[in-house]
Amino acid sequence: MDDGRNLAGDREVYWFDGSGLSKRSVSVIRESVLRVILNGRAVVEIACLGTHGEELAVGFLRSEGLLERREDLRSVAAAGGEVRIEAAVAAGKAQGGPTLLLSSGSRETARRTPEPVALSPLPFTARDISTLMEEHLRATELHARTRGTHGSSLAGETGILITREDIGRHNTIDMIGGHLLLQKEDGAGKLLLTTGRLSSEMVRKVWNLGIPALASHAAATSEGIETAERGGLTLMGCVRNGTMKIYTHHERIRF
Repeated sequence: MDDGRNLAGDREVYWFDGSGLSKRSVSVIRESVLRVILNGRAVVEIACLGTHGEELAVGFLRSEGLLERREDLRSVAAAGGEVRIEAAVAAGKAQGGPTLLLSSGSRETARRTPEPVALSPLPFTARDISTLMEEHLRATELHARTRGTHGSSLAGETGILITREDIGRHNTIDMIGGHLLLQKEDGAGKLLLTTGRLSSEMVRKVWNLGIPALASHAAATSEGIETAERGGLTLMGCVRNGTMKIYTHHERIRF
């Protein structure tokens, strides 16, 4: 996978300014495909940006219920657009040929529904969350330059811990999930900030990581809200300019 350079290139386009056309050079994000091979079997090909391949592969397998514990992971090796993983996997899983995820979403495989997240108070005020969203948006440099990526950040009491960008909003959450598993960390007491729409599959991915709060610059869908309610997540949308919509479990936040 890419080391972080050459993620965007310049292209000549026609620019309409409301009154006429002109030529302009713009930055265009690069799209790659990551092939994930689990125990010698290709299980998925993910359309992605081409960075943090190990985190994305591990996070995707975790999200799909194919990898649950850091102790089950034997080896991870990334090279040439592939990530090869050896891990203990429950019998009957990871069968069949690879699936191509053009939209970077979830295959919605059958998996155990986790217990609702404990309704413990968050170490954030509403003002903290607005400030963290502003910091998150400043950290997504590729989006500012190309408008071709989504971004997600994980925050704790000390501020933003990591930020990941990709062409797929689901990929950014899987990267964070892979990072947590590889570092033997959990999501308790943390906040996930993202730029993407808060649909049910986005909320479910965060729920599966045990992260109690999810905030986005965008809005939530009806199924996203219902999923957050069932999962015990505090769900916040349209976080901008010091305001936000709190869809579920507002009691976690200090005002």
